Amino acid sequence: MSPFATNTVKVDVLTQSGWQTFDTIKEAAAHIGVSHSCLTVALRKEKPCKGFIVRHHEENT
Repeated sequence: MSPFATNTVKVDVLTQSGWQTFDTIKEAAAHIGVSHSCLTVALRKEKPCKGFIVRHHEENT
């Protein structure tokens, strides 16, 4: 991730071993094997992406 990035979105992807958090949409998309725009649409529509359940990461505060 770029040290200059100020607007990054953490993403959770449900894998066989549980929820895995990625620092950016681009990293999560690379893990799933899709483009970042495809994953962005899935997040916006709250739909699975290539069979993976994805969600915006929420910090437990």
